[in-house]
Amino acid sequence: MCKKKTMQDGNEFDQAYANEQLGRSRHPIRRLLKCFYLNNMLKDVHGATLDVGCGAGQLLARLPPGSLGLELNPFLIQVLAALGMNAIHYDMNEDDFMFSSIPVNQFKTLIFAHVLEHFSEAASVMRKIFRSANRLGITRIIIVVPGELGYASDKSHCTFINLGYQLKAGQFLWLSRSW
Repeated sequence: MCKKKTMQDGNEFDQAYANEQLGRSRHPIRRLLKCFYLNNMLKDVHGATLDVGCGAGQLLARLPPGSLGLELNPFLIQVLAALGMNAIHYDMNEDDFMFSSIPVNQFKTLIFAHVLEHFSEAASVMRKIFRSANRLGITRIIIVVPGELGYASDKSHCTFINLGYQLKAGQFLWLSRSW
């Protein structure tokens, strides 16, 4: 069991965490690297998209019209709204990944980028995501997790997800991997 605070606690996703995320999103070198990363991810996006854990909104700003960001941190939602982005508060634990307020057949893609590693029971979370996406008519799920360095760079990360983790959890999440 993970002994770190995790997204399940919710306590560390406050103004300081929002400021850290916004600072990272504005750093020139990170912006350049993120551009390549986002372009690669956007190749797999089809139609209106749910960006779960949209953070500072770098991806959300580039998603197709009709897309929606779901975010736990109220400070980030305020910033995104001020920038004209469509983002709403979503507490994954409270709703148990049911996406109960999301209309059926409105979104085609669900993105879960740099969120899964914040949960100690990542495999269980993914099973819930898959069930809910199916119910909502979502036909494509994009999951992005950090490599070792990225995982180590954030104290709120709880589960390092790689092929070994997936095999141990009995759930193979990566059907394909593009670089």
